[in-house]
Amino acid sequence: MKTPMIAFGAAMALASAAFANVGVFNGSGQTPIVEKTDAVQMVEEEVVMTPRKASGPVTTSCRNLDPMDYRCTFKLRNLKDEPVELQVGFPLDIESWRMPHGDADDMDSLPGKFGFSARCGEEKFAVRFVPEDKEKRFSNLFLWTMKFAAREERTLSVSYTMEGYLGLYPTALDARFAHKNDGTDVDRLLNGLFGTGIGEAHMYVTGTGSCWAGEIEKAVFKYYSQDFEAHLVQRGAYDETESERKERLSALKKKGASAKGLLKPDCRMVRSWNPSPDKWARVDDGKGRFHYELSHSPFHPTAGDSIVLGYVAPPMPTEPADVDIVDELVCKFAKSRGGDEERLLRDAKDVVLEFYGEKTDNKRIAAFVSSQCWGAERCPSALSGELRKRLQKQEKSK
Repeated sequence: MKTPMIAFGAAMALASAAFANVGVFNGSGQTPIVEKTDAVQMVEEEVVMTPRKASGPVTTSCRNLDPMDYRCTFKLRNLKDEPVELQVGFPLDIESWRMPHGDADDMDSLPGKFGFSARCGEEKFAVRFVPEDKEKRFSNLFLWTMKFAAREERTLSVSYTMEGYLGLYPTALDARFAHKNDGTDVDRLLNGLFGTGIGEAHMYVTGTGSCWAGEIEKAVFKYYSQDFEAHLVQRGAYDETESERKERLSALKKKGASAKGLLKPDCRMVRSWNPSPDKWARVDDGKGRFHYELSHSPFHPTAGDSIVLGYVAPPMPTEPADVDIVDELVCKFAKSRGGDEERLLRDAKDVVLEFYGEKTDNKRIAAFVSSQCWGAERCPSALSGELRKRLQKQEKSK
């Protein structure tokens, strides 16, 4: 018996090579999908995700992105009393970048580009690339064939490496939905100043797992981020050469104050995960090593269950001179809207103090602070005495 083709997906939307625009998205992991079938059940799913630092500097040119290694294990069960043959596929959904369709040598090299491997035990499947399947349901496919004996269970292992996203990134708790303005001046101001940072993210799409027969009895997602997060603490938001630094500072002098002036390499990266960090269990591996786990038994995935493991550097002042940029922008905003300049100056600085772990009890900023991914993960160690003094200084309206 033959069932519809199963597909393992990885969306690759190269939105823009210009960092100042949307950013660069080079792919995501994805649970195997199949047109709704009663023949094969995905019994268990285990996904191990390990981010790594890029082989070269991660600069605003987006030439290098930090990769994620995906090591996936799927227990599949034939529910039929007869053999089943599956053509299994891993589609790459391309938007602004096309795979080569003509050169056979280029197409043959594509599995190697992603370090792509699919196997059951000692059986390694011969993966081939085709521009599309016969029914034209999927395009740009890695394909291989699997066979199941009647009622047979097989364990499929799939591994690959993909780069993720780098670019402008919302600072809201859920990276997919930016904090909505409540219509007040303070909310509009805070979103304009601090609502978008520099971020990077890797994704794993789980919703497609609902297409299998029956239910996924158990799903475990493991995230080994310890070394990568230590690297982010050292690196900051991005790498910058001396020439790039001079170019950035020169551009700021010419264009004047803007929120972009706060998006600097030394901005502190904080987690922006979906599900949020408190939903993941920390598992100690011994000798100071640990990882995070997310488990479901059973698992009924929906589109909203997709995993986003992101890090964002909010545009927060890191030195006293940066507060001058905040002051200038707040004053411009207040004058354009006829707002209370002194109050708005205090509100903006209180947000920065809250980011650095200083409690302010400012009720006007409470809704914004609670909406932020850093709301439960402050950075008190990064606040210098001089910066604290500058932020606590009460400005008079100009």
